[in-house]
Amino acid sequence: LNNSIKITNKSALEDENLSFAVNVHGVVRDGVRELDKTYTHTRDGFETPTLVAENTRSNLRPFSLAWNQDMSTIYGISRNTERSYYLFTIDLTTGKSTEIAPFSGLEPNEVVSGITIDENDQCYVIALDDASHDTESSLYTCNLSTGELTLVGSQSLAPDLHDIVATCDGLIYGTDVAQEKLYRINKNNAEVSLVGNMNIGGDGERTPINITYDRDTDNLYQYVISSTGFHTAFAQLDKITGAATYLVDNFIFGYFVGAIRSTCPE
Repeated sequence: LNNSIKITNKSALEDENLSFAVNVHGVVRDGVRELDKTYTHTRDGFETPTLVAENTRSNLRPFSLAWNQDMSTIYGISRNTERSYYLFTIDLTTGKSTEIAPFSGLEPNEVVSGITIDENDQCYVIALDDASHDTESSLYTCNLSTGELTLVGSQSLAPDLHDIVATCDGLIYGTDVAQEKLYRINKNNAEVSLVGNMNIGGDGERTPINITYDRDTDNLYQYVISSTGFHTAFAQLDKITGAATYLVDNFIFGYFVGAIRSTCPE
């Protein structure tokens, strides 16, 4: 669920019902690490995704994905073995990823964790203070051509914001993983306000990671991983209370990152 991806091939998503572009990290099954795989799935069909490709580059695994407003391109974020963070693209037909540029403008030791694009095609990136994620998180605007980041602001109320989404009403929402809470984020100054507890259950054995937004229906969705990191579930989030409602009966094998292909009303 970490890496910056841009999907330029739409053939796999021409059917509006296939509204998610999903990349699965290679995970270990029976002692063998599987290839990264790219899937599509419907809003209510996460348990039966459709395989698109099996050869995504393992060193550019996506942390977070975001479609632009006209749904022509999907972007994501990744890092290399030296922990440098990159913006890159992925072709949904072949699974091939293409690097755009490394991110510039981060503070030392900052960790990029999420990306989103608002209704005006402005890109935003969330970054965490360091590997411990317990001090503060920072909101940046990002240049989708160069990877240049410009600081909007930092805050410590929600220091572990792992992913963010921009909604059609001018707001940004983010999931604080450590607290398991949903927050609203002011895109002008990065100030946050608590929406509520997600109540994902599992007594610490479930972790909310990748959040996504359906611009058509104005709904938030959340990928939730098991404590092993090898299984994922899919849930809808209440924008008023923050509570999660699971849309699947079971966690499925794999570590998923997704983004809904949709556009804000004119």
